[in-house]
Amino acid sequence: MIIATLIAAQSLNADSIDDALALLSDKGLAAHDQQWLEMGRVLDLAIAAPSVEAVRDALAPLAQRVDIVVQPLDSRPKKLLVSDMDSTMIA
Repeated sequence: MIIATLIAAQSLNADSIDDALALLSDKGLAAHDQQWLEMGRVLDLAIAAPSVEAVRDALAPLAQRVDIVVQPLDSRPKKLLVSDMDSTMIA
């Protein structure tokens, strides 16, 4: 499973989401699940695809309107970092 995250600067409108789904469909791909990470701005699409590159290529025309992050689901660990403005962060 591949996750494509669509990120809008202000608002991720229905047209952009519909365009993403149509671009995927044109390449024989389909989003099986949608999940808002931030309502109206950041949306995850779960896509059964042969590769990350296939999804990137399919969504490339949309990149002029929204930022797109494409990554495999299995290598997508989520971590939480909480700090104040005076903290030093070391990776």
